[in-house]
Amino acid sequence: WLNHSLFHSISVSFAISRSPLSNSAQIMALLPPMLHFAFFLASLRARAAVLGSKSSFLQGTVLSHDSLPTSAQTKPLLGCHSLTNSGGKSSWEQTYHAAAEVLCANKRNRPYMEVFLDSRFVQQYSNFYGPDGWVDRAWVNFVQADQRGDYFGLLTQRLVDSIHRHSAYPIIVVNFGKGAVPDLEPKRFPRLILLHARGLTEGISFNFNKLRAVLFSHVKTGASLDSDMMM
Repeated sequence: WLNHSLFHSISVSFAISRSPLSNSAQIMALLPPMLHFAFFLASLRARAAVLGSKSSFLQGTVLSHDSLPTSAQTKPLLGCHSLTNSGGKSSWEQTYHAAAEVLCANKRNRPYMEVFLDSRFVQQYSNFYGPDGWVDRAWVNFVQADQRGDYFGLLTQRLVDSIHRHSAYPIIVVNFGKGAVPDLEPKRFPRLILLHARGLTEGISFNFNKLRAVLFSHVKTGASLDSDMMM
């Protein structure tokens, strides 16, 4: 029925464009079929994104550790290698495994499932994360800002500052760039934990990293924030 609906929308739109209606009348008449067409395309894109996430993030060569900031620790906190039999583990760990296993099924995805702690934030990490590698409650943000003074870096700095002013909970920022978000300084923000993960190849929406950040942050109860938000 999708093919039929698509053909019907295009046919009706073409017929209306040839009719002697006024411009405003044509626009109103075109609106329903064109919206139908737009939702049809959106459903195809959504389906493709879901299928793509289950198969592979990549179209090219796997990235190396060099694609991470120099301040990233060499050993990842989490990755597909850490997925073991979840039997007997906490419900949090079992849920994390269920989500990660789908993406780890394809070997080409595995470098993109690794998350690294910034070596400058070891103390903050130990202050808030438990021995099990989880933090009970936290705010979570995702960003890419390679240079000091970057627009999104400054926005994220303002977000982190507002969290420190108005919340007792930590904020986990997952960086997907090659630079370590220079505007986020560990001495200034004692409740900030900066993590790093490899960025995705071109052609994949950066907003997909919001879901990756939620998964990588290992937060039991959290709220996902965009960089243009403030507490």
